[in-house]
Amino acid sequence: EAERREREETERRAEEEAERKDREESERKLREEAERGEREETERTAKEEAEASRAAEPEPEREAEEAVHARTATKEESKARAKLEAAAAAQARKDARARERALATERKAAGIEAPSRPAEPEPSAEMEMPVGKLRRERNWARIVSLGLFVVLFVAIAAIHLIPLDVSPYEKAAGERLGEPVRIGSIHFSLVPQPHLSFENVSIGAEPRLQIASLDAVPELGSMFAPRKVFRSIEIGGLVLPQAIAARALWGKGSEDALRVERVYVKGLKLELKGMLLPPLDVEASFGPGGLEKALLANAEKSLSVSLQGDGGKTQIEIAAKRLVLPFAQNIALDEFSAKGTLVAQDLLLREFEARAFDGILTGNARLSWGDAWSFGGEFAAKGMDAAKVAAPILSGGRFEGKGVYAMKADAPEKLMASARLDGSFSMQKGTLAIVDLTRTLQGTGGTGGNTLFSEMTGSVVADASRIQLRQIRLSAGLLSANGSAELDAQKNLSGRLQIELRAQVTQLRATLAITGTLAEPQFRRSN
Repeated sequence: EAERREREETERRAEEEAERKDREESERKLREEAERGEREETERTAKEEAEASRAAEPEPEREAEEAVHARTATKEESKARAKLEAAAAAQARKDARARERALATERKAAGIEAPSRPAEPEPSAEMEMPVGKLRRERNWARIVSLGLFVVLFVAIAAIHLIPLDVSPYEKAAGERLGEPVRIGSIHFSLVPQPHLSFENVSIGAEPRLQIASLDAVPELGSMFAPRKVFRSIEIGGLVLPQAIAARALWGKGSEDALRVERVYVKGLKLELKGMLLPPLDVEASFGPGGLEKALLANAEKSLSVSLQGDGGKTQIEIAAKRLVLPFAQNIALDEFSAKGTLVAQDLLLREFEARAFDGILTGNARLSWGDAWSFGGEFAAKGMDAAKVAAPILSGGRFEGKGVYAMKADAPEKLMASARLDGSFSMQKGTLAIVDLTRTLQGTGGTGGNTLFSEMTGSVVADASRIQLRQIRLSAGLLSANGSAELDAQKNLSGRLQIELRAQVTQLRATLAITGTLAEPQFRRSN
């Protein structure tokens, strides 16, 4: 009995395997036939279109209409045939599954274990899913994508409109600068690059630095961290009071809360009482120790100031095509250059060089401020045009000199009123343009004419009220002179010259009194 059952079971399995193979072969043939039909239909349609195109000229409208109807009918037939074939294949699979379930029920009732067989592949969703359903699912995908885009756009717009909390930034900036900081509002923007816009910023107590607006490019991760990091800060139209300027360079704050890498300022105005300075564009970079370097320049690039951080000091270099002293607008130097150091209340120029009166002026200078202002140093002049230094008294020769200068006052605008200069001078091969000393000595002339000399030397003492020339010595061949002269603030002249003419057969001496004004000097023999 067992052998019989086993034999029946083997036969049943063979029948089922044969049925499965027949079913798969039938489905394959149906698919191939459908594909072949579609290809033939496509080829036939293309052929009909070509024939219709060639025959378009004799009966264009009628034949084109017939071709359109034919193609439409053919496409409808193809779609109907494909639907029937798909329905037949689905029904065949459904019947096969029903037979398998019935056979499994019989085996279970007879106590026979179901044979293992490879699982029949399920029909793909694309084969069974209607075209309309596929289109509906694609439309839903588009709607979801569009919705996500709208949400993202609204979120970005909200970032631009919603102000950020100012308190973390006020705290970080206050710790960095060592000054109280107040911020009106902060907004985030993505255009032209991600940056923060600060408005109505004030720094320090009285006098307070007011900044209407500034833009800062942050390190994005630091926006939500306790320590804020800014790649750059841009400020326009900043006015920096004198009391705040030093704190801006040498503030004692900590970088633990805030780090700034670069600062750009357009049109910075240093508000120094009694000093007139041009607006400057500033580009500065900062490191762990504070200022690393900065470049300040006017709009025309004719004035530039370079700063280099050096611990507690700042190295400074100045270059100007024409430098007008900020506290003395009547003094201008061409092609000025200088190097030195800058600290909180002191500017030391170790060396400077400039062109003046067609010659060279060199020296050093020290400007200090605090409770009082002072300015002083040493100078040396070389190769200057004497006619430009002391017109109209001199009309030729090259001027050289050296000396010291100093001034001190409680305000910069009062420095020139306290100025004092002490030095010496010499001129070679010059011309005294207002008098002929030889004729005056001989009693045949007075004011007028000129005197050529080989050398003139002397010392000078000058302040705001007068210029004194002392120990004047003049050599002009057999003629010599010595004496002194003075020019007061109203440009009145006074002085005395002892002149002597030494010849082989005669010797003449005379004293000349100097009077008049600088514009109209008078020389008169007093003996």
